[in-house]
Amino acid sequence: MKKIILIICAINALTFTCLYSQILVSFVKQNPECYGFSNGNIELNITGGVEPYSIIWTNNSGIFATDTNFVDNLQAGKYWFDITDFNGLTATDTVYLTTFQISTIDEITDAPCYSANGAIKITPQGGREFYFGYWRRMVWNPSLNTMILDPTWQDSSRTNIDTNYFSKSYPKGFYILTVVDSSGLGCSIVKNIEIKEPTSQISLQETHTNNICKFDTAALIQVNAYGGTNPYLYSWSSGKTTPTISNLKAGLYTVTVSDSKGCTISESINVEEPFQEILLISEKNDVSCRDNHDGSVSIQYIENSIAPYTYKWSNSETTVNISNLDADIFIITVTDGNNCKAIDTFDVKLTDIDCITINNVITPDGNGKNDYWIIDNIHLYPKCEVSVFDRWGNIVFNKTSGYDNLWNADYKGNP
Repeated sequence: MKKIILIICAINALTFTCLYSQILVSFVKQNPECYGFSNGNIELNITGGVEPYSIIWTNNSGIFATDTNFVDNLQAGKYWFDITDFNGLTATDTVYLTTFQISTIDEITDAPCYSANGAIKITPQGGREFYFGYWRRMVWNPSLNTMILDPTWQDSSRTNIDTNYFSKSYPKGFYILTVVDSSGLGCSIVKNIEIKEPTSQISLQETHTNNICKFDTAALIQVNAYGGTNPYLYSWSSGKTTPTISNLKAGLYTVTVSDSKGCTISESINVEEPFQEILLISEKNDVSCRDNHDGSVSIQYIENSIAPYTYKWSNSETTVNISNLDADIFIITVTDGNNCKAIDTFDVKLTDIDCITINNVITPDGNGKNDYWIIDNIHLYPKCEVSVFDRWGNIVFNKTSGYDNLWNADYKGNP
């Protein structure tokens, strides 16, 4: 280094004034090849002043070098140097090391549903255009109590960007994307990305009641949704949109529940009923003849039911059997111990024949057989008049106001 000493002194009385030459500094810098690299350097060329020089190098962290005009292993940033010569003259300046810095615009969309994929869109900028990237995933290692690279997971070792961004669809987890530019120098940026998901998936808890009676419509289904993201929307196969549906007949009902993120879960519930309806085992007797009132209906046995029973007939009777009936339609409603009902209809018909049968022969010989003249069902005509004539038209027997079936062929006291 060239040393120049220029002393100019002027004598004025007893005062000496000396002027020293100014310190002149120039520098040559080498910028780092990539952002984050430490291969930049600065070299100073100092002239003027009086050697030796004191040199102090400073960056944002403080003093990092002294008494050297060459510093290296520098990253991009701002550097200051302060030079003091032998006579106390100073010179200072600032040097900026710059480089191509890669940055990204990140768009991370968390998984909307439990166990679904989220979306990653990374748009690089800066550096040298045309980029490629390496994807890795991190997992928690409980024994080490830290995150480590997932050895079981891999994506394409290199993803080229032919458009303007990286786009991936990944499930919940921690991912690392290393974006490298086209400089060939290894210039890169590392992105730590987390995709989140709802803390729990949608689940359903359902309760329902079955129909106790065949063909009933009293069943109810209630579902409660958990997990996912509130609020929930309910859609039933029956068209209902509430968590609870009622007045249901037997059958299969499907509900689909959606949360606010559009995540869905479906469940089908089978509403049951007894396999068979209540069956009434009965016997019906029609009215035996035109003027009789001997129709009857009896319920002999009730199947597929549980006691106790109540009975209600259309003629207001409440007994299990009804009798002394005229021809008519009779309807019974039987209710069992489960309040299940069975309804049956009986058509009691009229047998269109005469009710009385007149026996033409009587043998009043006292043997206990056929000793009296019997007219079957004559009791149905309590106001009738009965007369018997001989072959010549003479009355041999006459009874008014009904006949009691007690004539034994007696005529005027003679048998």
